Amino acid sequence: YELIPAKPADERSESPVPAAPTVQKNLLTLHLEYQQTRPEPRQSEQDITFDDSAQKFAQASEDFRFAAAVADFGLALQQDVLHHPERFDRVLQLCDASRGTDLDGSRGKFIELVKKARELSKA
Repeated sequence: YELIPAKPADERSESPVPAAPTVQKNLLTLHLEYQQTRPEPRQSEQDITFDDSAQKFAQASEDFRFAAAVADFGLALQQDVLHHPERFDRVLQLCDASRGTDLDGSRGKFIELVKKARELSKA
């Protein structure tokens, strides 16, 4: 992947006084270029725009909140959890609040994994 600034470096203004902040709804535009091989080879491009909805975390979808809990668990494992076992409690709170409909049981299995990790961190 490649990150490209909105303006080339030589076109940016280097004013000593910072400009007043502006409110932008467009948070991010992702430009994808990829090559399709089937049914016939051709190169494709697509722009995906993400808007800043200024939505509170509690109002986010259950899937998003559960994904945030999974990410938080990964970060907790990277840090020194022996000295901060309460981090797992926060992950469990996020999971419980966003479990939703668990059709295949994968979210329940993940919650059990977090509970086991919490118990191991206390040992």
